[in-house]
Order: sequence, then structure tokens, then C-alpha cells
Amino acid sequence: MKRFLALSLALGFMYLAGCTEQPTSAHDKYFDNKNSRYFYYLQQNMGTAKSAQNYLSGSTIRTFDPYHGTQIEYHAPDGRAYLWYPGNKAAVRSFWETRDNVSEVEICYKYPSKSYNPVTKEHGGAWKCRPMYIFAAQIRERVSGDPFDLARGALPSVTLKKDDRSFAWINTQLRTPIDLTYLDTPWSKAPSQ
Repeated sequence: MKRFLALSLALGFMYLAGCTEQPTSAHDKYFDNKNSRYFYYLQQNMGTAKSAQNYLSGSTIRTFDPYHGTQIEYHAPDGRAYLWYPGNKAAVRSFWETRDNVSEVEICYKYPSKSYNPVTKEHGGAWKCRPMYIFAAQIRERVSGDPFDLARGALPSVTLKKDDRSFAWINTQLRTPIDLTYLDTPWSKAPSQ
């Protein structure tokens, strides 16, 4: 009887030891490895709303996802943003900010009420936030300042499409190429662990 009890307890403890909490969200599945370069980069550069704001402020980023395609957005230090969206004739003016949520940092935008997101089928006018780790995963390139002069409202004479187009490619399409000062992104100079 003692052996049966001991064996039952041992098997029970082994079972409980194997029942560790499994990842439940996309964030947990992709970023549960604390040695991941991406996770480390996020913690170092965007771990708080203030550090995320400093990271984006005064820079132009190029993001890509298969739904929207290539998007370019200048984040002015005064909290305004200027989006170059595929197919648009002018930059979409908006407001941006970062927030510390209970468990994560968020990036938030408020686009004009007359603006329309063809992917989500929503109009602007209200603040829309999403986790910074999702946003940062889409950043392909980041450059200093507003080299495409998006804050002016007019767009360069290059048509953005749904494919992944780099700043270098865009620069080759301009009549007069511009000097770009590249900054680090989660995918470019993230320190290795």
C-alpha cells in the first residue's frame, strides 16, 4: 500500500510539473523566450510609453503587412503624424501617442473622422490603440526626420502599392534622390543575446 501511495504521489507531482502554463496569446507564443533578440530590443527601446515615444518621435517609419501593404509615417515630436498610404493622393494627418496599459505599452492614433480604413472598414475620429509589440513587428525601416516632407501634406511622385517597397527603392523612383539617415529597428540592429 505504501508503494502504491508513493507511486501515486510521484506520478501526481510529475503530472503537475508537466502542467506548466502554456502560451495563450500571440504575444506569449512568439515572445515567451526572454533571450529573443526581438523581445530584448522591445524591452530596451519600447518597454515603457516614454521610451516608445522617444523611439518614434522625430522619425519616419516604413511598415509592411499583407493587408495594407507598404505604409510610411512620420511621427512628429508634437504628437502629430503624417501617413503615406497606398493609393492616397495626400498624406493623412493624425495624432499619435504611446500609453502604458496594465500589461503592455500601446501605440495609439487618432485619424480624421473623414478618413477610412479599407482593411478594417472603419472611419477615423476616435483614438485606436494596439499593442506596441504588434506594431513594432511590422516596422521594416526607420529614418531620421521627415525626409519625404509628409508634414507638408503632399506626397512624393511615387505610387505605393500593396507590395513591400523599401526606402531605397522609393529613393530610386524620385527625380532627385534624398539623403536618408537610417536608424535601428527591431529587425536591423537588435543586439544579439
